[in-house]
Amino acid sequence: GSGAWSIPFAKALPTVHVTALDFPEVLRITREFADRFGVADRFDYLEGNLRETDFGHARYDLVILGHIIHSEGAQWGKRLIEKSAAALRPRGMILIPDMIPNDERTGPVLPMLFGLNMLVATPEGDVFTMREYKAWLKGAGFKTIRTIKAPSPSPLILAAK
Repeated sequence: GSGAWSIPFAKALPTVHVTALDFPEVLRITREFADRFGVADRFDYLEGNLRETDFGHARYDLVILGHIIHSEGAQWGKRLIEKSAAALRPRGMILIPDMIPNDERTGPVLPMLFGLNMLVATPEGDVFTMREYKAWLKGAGFKTIRTIKAPSPSPLILAAK
């Protein structure tokens, strides 16, 4: 993506090396931001469609799926988590910031409205409950799943292999 999640990690942790994955048009912008924030020397770029791109095997310590699963739909969202799990080293972690409604899908209001927007504006998009995320993460081999409160409409999901 644009580096909105990875650049802060790179700035806070000087030994972090980032591989950004997105379409070439987006990665041009990512390169500009990485340069602007002084971390460009620690970025690699993997151009392509995340559905088709090989993430590799046991290459990364952390995968961030920042506000992407909602646009992919249930089938591809689950597949994206599985591909990310395979790309992680043992004890690797996945961080998922997204809009998450309650398990009954009755609130909170913002994730529900966002889900409505996904249903109207995308072919497969939707918002997914914590129950759904936990099932997908456990199915992909993640052992520990927790949420982190954040100043946002939804918590962050952090899972470890």
